[in-house]
Amino acid sequence: MPREAKPQITLDGIDVNLLRMFCVIVESNGFSAAQARMNISAASISSKMAALEDRLGLRLCQRGRAGFSLTSEGQKVYEAATAIFKSHVAFVREVSQLRQDLTGRLDVGIVDSTVTNPDMRLSDLVRRFSLKHPNVHLALHVMEPPDIERALLEGKLQIGISAFYHHVPGLQYRPLLEELHELYCGRGHALFDRAPNRIEMAELRDCRYVIRSHLPSHVELANDSVTGGATVTDMEAMAHLVLSGQFIGFMPVHYAAIWTGNDRIRPILPGRFTHKSTFEIALNSEHRMDRTTVAFLQQIRP
Repeated sequence: MPREAKPQITLDGIDVNLLRMFCVIVESNGFSAAQARMNISAASISSKMAALEDRLGLRLCQRGRAGFSLTSEGQKVYEAATAIFKSHVAFVREVSQLRQDLTGRLDVGIVDSTVTNPDMRLSDLVRRFSLKHPNVHLALHVMEPPDIERALLEGKLQIGISAFYHHVPGLQYRPLLEELHELYCGRGHALFDRAPNRIEMAELRDCRYVIRSHLPSHVELANDSVTGGATVTDMEAMAHLVLSGQFIGFMPVHYAAIWTGNDRIRPILPGRFTHKSTFEIALNSEHRMDRTTVAFLQQIRP
């Protein structure tokens, strides 16, 4: 007796939505976090996942008390699905470029705490771009530098703006501006009353220093003068710790001015402990720039 043939897999609108849900589950590392992101019930997400597995004829993941994990087939389906959605975004962008007026979506990633930088002028750039191209949906993402680079390589961003301390293969970098950083302590710190200049270098070795996780150690203080007391990923976290009066750390001068103006923090030996971060525009060197990206870059003025 001949073996019954398996039904042919077709990809209709419902299947696409199920695949999107599956990708969210994987990227959330489980059902519970995905429920919160998609705002659906546990019963609904479970039944939809079962429906997807039934349509594909594959077991995609293990879920239960042992936790969430992908099967080998599930990993391959996830990779294929993300490729589909990436191609879909590229298709929409390519077609939108054929129109006279720019449309579609532009995703730009930028590091935190730039709004106080008078040299950045990002709000002016956005104003000019939006007035000229009102039908483009602009998505601005505040991210850490490594996340910006990763998103550019994955095609999730078209433009990245940050100080990048490790240039990544596959990206091109264009210099934009320089940002001055100084070392600060907060009110209540042992050095505060003698800051900025009545401080001996040796005293810094006894201070607890806030380390920024994505910076090479040589950028700020030398290893022999650092006691790592805390780690941060962004400037808001840095400000909280310096303002506590328990730590010293580097911040951009324009950002620190929020608190130096009311004498809540003071610079430490500013003539000796300063450094400049070079902000750059990062682009995916393997992707051809579309008209929307070019139009945005044209609004960046020195």
